[in-house]
Order: sequence, then C-alpha cells, then structure tokens
Amino acid sequence: MFYVGIDIAKYKHEATIIDSDGKALFDSISFSNTKDGCDKLLALFEKAGVVSESLIIGMEATGHYWLSVYAFLAELGYDVKVINPIQSEAFRKMYIRQTKNDSKDSFIIAQIMRFGQYSSTALSEENIVALRQLSRYRLSLVDSCSDCKRRVIALLDQKPCPHSANTVCYVIHIFISFFILEKLLKQGAFAFNNNIPL
Repeated sequence: MFYVGIDIAKYKHEATIIDSDGKALFDSISFSNTKDGCDKLLALFEKAGVVSESLIIGMEATGHYWLSVYAFLAELGYDVKVINPIQSEAFRKMYIRQTKNDSKDSFIIAQIMRFGQYSSTALSEENIVALRQLSRYRLSLVDSCSDCKRRVIALLDQKPCPHSANTVCYVIHIFISFFILEKLLKQGAFAFNNNIPL
C-alpha cells in the first residue's frame, strides 16, 4: 500500500508519496492548483508505479483551495481523505523537530494516512456547496447595497434641507436608493431569489 500527503495552499500544493514502511519514494513535489499541476501529480504516481487501488491520498481542508484537486482525484477513482488541520497539528507535535514547511507537512499527512489515525471530514454534496456559495454571495451583495444606501444617506445628511424641501430630499433619497438596487438587480445579483421581480 502507498500513501500520499498533499499540503494544500492557494497557488501551489506540495505532495509526498510514502510506502507502507513510511519511507518517502521521492522528494516531495510542488504542483500548481491547475489541471496541468494535477497532471504533474498523476505523473508522479505513474513514475512510482502506483495504481489507484493501492493508494490512499490525504489532504487538509484548507479554506476552499482543496476542492479542485479533491474533485479531480475523486473523479479518477482515487481514495481521497480530507482531514481537519487540527489532526495533523496534533501529529506534528509528536516529532522532535516541530518545523513547519510544505514538504514536511505533506510527509506528515502521508504518515497520518499510513497510521489511519484520522477521522475523515464529512463532505457536502456539490449542490449544497453551490448553494452555500450562492448564499454567501447574496449576503455580500445585500451588505454592499446597504453600504451604498448608508453612504447616500450620509451625503444627503451633510447639507440639511430647508423644511419646505424635506419632501424633495426624501424623494431624492428614495430615487437614489432604488437606482442602486435596480443596478444590482440588472447585474443578476438576486436572480436566484424568485421573490424579487427582475
């Protein structure tokens, strides 16, 4: 059996492959968070003569950066485990020299896979992940709209209107607010919410 640890980062991941005795087959490799980068990882598997049935791949759930490489490998039929970074931190503390670098981290993740001392993170279905992202995006747009309204109100409040013009100021305020909201709606910001007419 062989084990791969992948240290996830924003632009470049680091991977180490070890055998059942815990020895690294090669120096760790760095690969980009792209299709070409994943192909480089597959080339490492091929170089080692490892097939998917005899390989367990582990990676940390670091932000959202792990999603693309996870999906790529899972689609190809590899056994991919996603662990919480707290688990690898606990394992790292067992080593005398507690240095933190990408190649050491990928080696430690591979060792965690070898020992089986991990609990795999429960992964949401793709639709659930997409809905979460849409909800977060909608919330950020609502916040942006509210910020714009507050700025407009602050601008209008800087020069107080005479009492006879209060109605005019109020109408201008409402007009500007709806203008901002209309711009956001035309951009499709709320297109997935059926309650808001477009």
